[in-house]
Amino acid sequence: MARAVVIANPAAARTDPAVVEAIRGVFRSAGWKAEILATGGPGDATRLAEYAVHEGVDVCAVFGGDGTTMQAASALVGTDVALGLIPGGTGNLLAGNLRLPANPVRAAQTIVQGVPRRLDLGRLDRAAGSDYFAVACGAGIDALTRALGPVHSPVTRGRDRRHVTIRRGVDLRRRAIRPRCGPARTRAGRSRPEPNQRPPDSPGCAPRKRFGKRRSAP
Repeated sequence: MARAVVIANPAAARTDPAVVEAIRGVFRSAGWKAEILATGGPGDATRLAEYAVHEGVDVCAVFGGDGTTMQAASALVGTDVALGLIPGGTGNLLAGNLRLPANPVRAAQTIVQGVPRRLDLGRLDRAAGSDYFAVACGAGIDALTRALGPVHSPVTRGRDRRHVTIRRGVDLRRRAIRPRCGPARTRAGRSRPEPNQRPPDSPGCAPRKRFGKRRSAP
């Protein structure tokens, strides 16, 4: 019997309890054993994904937004546990780039009916540790806006540009207000691949890591 751990973030925009039960029903109807666990604070998704790896399940699915998804994905790097995406947040940029259903129940059906495929991740190394990203990594004004919140977003002038070095086979040094790298061009609430790139195996910011697998439509 296939097994899954489903990590649900109750604070996400679309994680209604009734939808959680509908997702449970999808797994049950497909003959899967699914354990649904809820996050309660920062870092919980990573710890729950580590639990999924320890239990040796086939899929660790995340019902939440991009933040919860990437927390869980970081624990699946280098493992054989597939990452399942069930959009439950506001933007759901990763799921959108991978052309996965926006409807949570349909996304769960894709997990039980699909096949595992590899997905590239970018890795950002910091003094406090490494962070992984699948859509884009931003610095400068992007990072400051996220730290302060949209109400306190600073007005950036041309003279506030900063230098950033991105390694992608060769060193690229550019002056930029909003340095960003990744396999996708993101916008508020939606995203699209860069020209001539196709998900899920699009080039990103090196160095890249491969983690587990993900389930996609056959």
